[in-house]
Amino acid sequence: MKYAAIRATTQTYVEEEWLAEQRERIVVTALNSDAQSHFDRYWRNHPQRLVSFDWFGSIKKTLDNSHPRRLEFAFWKNKILCGLVVGRISKGGQWLSVTHIEGYPDASHPLKGKIIALALFAADVYSVATKSEARGFQPRVRLLDPVPQVIAAYQNLGYSDVVVTKKLRYMTKPYIAGVHHEDTTRKS
Repeated sequence: MKYAAIRATTQTYVEEEWLAEQRERIVVTALNSDAQSHFDRYWRNHPQRLVSFDWFGSIKKTLDNSHPRRLEFAFWKNKILCGLVVGRISKGGQWLSVTHIEGYPDASHPLKGKIIALALFAADVYSVATKSEARGFQPRVRLLDPVPQVIAAYQNLGYSDVVVTKKLRYMTKPYIAGVHHEDTTRKS
């Protein structure tokens, strides 16, 4: 329940900040039955869809069953499902790994060109909200297995070139001590 409450608080905060900064009213929800219905009806077989993520099959089931600290948000405007994002916090709490982001493939949807920024803003907010009090740091956001067509968009938002290790391929923002990761409010 703790993380469900954090997700709900994050949803409200993202809606309010987006309205204040972008002057657009949006609704942020979980990947719920309304999102699934809209996805099945309008997205699943859309001819311009670039990816074939199984949002409400294997992705959602895996997150629900194995990742209570999951990130899962659906972005709506004017009752149109415009974007989806999911991720998970690593076991050690060091990383919030964003595993999937997708925007509605219809070129005329009301948040076209804004889903990546919105999804990563929501991930940053969730990262701050899930900060580990015991360790005094928040998980850093990383983008796992970025789709080649959107790497430039991630780089425009401050993410690094793709890092490849033996097990992972990801992008992250450069580490800045005291700004993003470490808790600077602690007294010595």
